[in-house]
Amino acid sequence: MTHNEIILLARDFLEDTAEPYRWGTATLIACYNAALEKFYRRVYPVIEESASFCTIEIPCNTYSLAFDPRIIDVEHCWLNSNGNWLTKKNLKWLNTYYPAWRDTSSTAPLIYCPDPDSLKMWIYPKYVNTREVLGASNVTFATGPNTITYALGGLTAKYAIGNRIEITNAGANNMVVTVTNVSGTVITVSQTLTAAVNTSAILRKIEDSFRLSVYRLPLASVTNATLTSSPEVRTQWHMGFIHGIMAEAYGKQDTDTYDPKSRANAMAAFEDVIEDAMIATIDSRQDGQVCHAHEGMI
Repeated sequence: MTHNEIILLARDFLEDTAEPYRWGTATLIACYNAALEKFYRRVYPVIEESASFCTIEIPCNTYSLAFDPRIIDVEHCWLNSNGNWLTKKNLKWLNTYYPAWRDTSSTAPLIYCPDPDSLKMWIYPKYVNTREVLGASNVTFATGPNTITYALGGLTAKYAIGNRIEITNAGANNMVVTVTNVSGTVITVSQTLTAAVNTSAILRKIEDSFRLSVYRLPLASVTNATLTSSPEVRTQWHMGFIHGIMAEAYGKQDTDTYDPKSRANAMAAFEDVIEDAMIATIDSRQDGQVCHAHEGMI
């Protein structure tokens, strides 16, 4: 089924097929997107590894990384350079067993703590800070060519051609750049910079990147322009979205649309769809292993 077919059926179930509609098309699309998000957050129907947000670059001396809002949870995390998997924990565990984790650095992180609600992921330990420049009114950006000048020098000991550098505390120049040339005091980059003199910019070399296998929300909301496409989940669940749309629609605060009893009925029906989908998804992802007795074991 296409998105449009699902929305038209929902309108039919709502008995709102004659104009002027009680629920406009834009309203039903919004209801549909809300139902999709609830379904995705409960069922985890889509595993993603190839989207751009599944690769997160790791600057040196950094323990907090930004998360894409479409990530619901992380299934696996590994280093791009060598494929080593990290151990998944939470922030409470990290604070309990490694109270000084924010100040601990090493050659590679071992633990990651994803928190999609705060759009962050914390890592332990962080990379050492030897590839870092902490500007103090001595970092200048220029254009044509695009260069970064550090008055104190020593840049060849920190960076090399091909390195990627995260720039922060630099206003319009906050970005990740790629080094095309480096001397003692000047870095030339391939990105376009904004001229700025004697800033306190911070430069941190990208040491590696995380590759993530995640459960995600839809990559984009349904719009008028995408109504002819279809949901990316199993077709057996498409009809169930009608109940989700109805539950949202009956909750619209308007004398012609608000119906708490009908809303409760639609929510109950949608909950049944979600629970069935959760069970089916869990079953499909089981590895088939079962626990049974082995000879010689008590």
